[in-house]
Amino acid sequence: MTQVNTIRKELLKGNSISQRSALMDFGIMALPRRIADLKETGFPIKTEIKHNPMTGQRYASYSMDDKITHINQLKHGHVYLVHDVKAHPFSDNLMAESEGYFVFSRFSCGAVVATLLMAGASQVFTQEWLDDGDL
Repeated sequence: MTQVNTIRKELLKGNSISQRSALMDFGIMALPRRIADLKETGFPIKTEIKHNPMTGQRYASYSMDDKITHINQLKHGHVYLVHDVKAHPFSDNLMAESEGYFVFSRFSCGAVVATLLMAGASQVFTQEWLDDGDL
């Protein structure tokens, strides 16, 4: 498994990763470069600057950036996770097979309807199914 795939897998689990954890847990020395590689593929990553409580030293912590409040915020090719979509149109089999993750494909009807790829199947999604924090 490549370093990028290792990081992607860790972030998809909902975990965050820092330079220290990347080095200690996975032997990854160039974490910022691997994060840049992931971002270039459209993977949504949030960077948070934290402070070590013992030394006061600043460090970056990376996690998935998945706060979407309107479907027009979806970006082509990016990966998203469905947290709690009310009356969602997705079949239980697709939700289980994809573990709730989907890739945004395109807008139609003037950015009112989004087409998603979930477990390889096209799905239609509208704003009315989305509340703050659902994705």
